[in-house]
Amino acid sequence: MSEFHGRLASMLSKEASDAGKATDRPERMGDMIEALARGLGFTVAIAANGDPEAIETMIAAAEKYALEEAASKADFARFMALARRPVGGQSRD
Repeated sequence: MSEFHGRLASMLSKEASDAGKATDRPERMGDMIEALARGLGFTVAIAANGDPEAIETMIAAAEKYALEEAASKADFARFMALARRPVGGQSRD
């Protein structure tokens, strides 16, 4: 794992934890996703030297990887959603 990866993972973990406890959780999670997508787009454009075909290839690969990661964490996400529910079963979301 690179130093960048470790710093980014640490920052995201803290923000996700904070957002999970916040009353505006959906908005905060949306902000995280938007910022990550913007950063990904910028990074891909630079890595591809602005070449549209290379950008499309890299974004498609990143999307596939993101889908695989999300699917692999779905069980944990469902568990966390249940844990956020107050007694009585009503979700805070």
